[in-house]
Amino acid sequence: MKMLSTKATCNSHGQDSSYFLGWEAYEKNPFDETSNPNGIIQMGLAENQ
Repeated sequence: MKMLSTKATCNSHGQDSSYFLGWEAYEKNPFDETSNPNGIIQMGLAENQ
């Protein structure tokens, strides 16, 4: 008997998802108006800090 569905066990919601890949790209190359004007602007979600 299969315990979990394919959707629950796939990698699309894990560290390989486009969400996490976008954050990874932003962390490597964040936008800064003066020092990195060609960097990435993260507009995907608000952070609570």
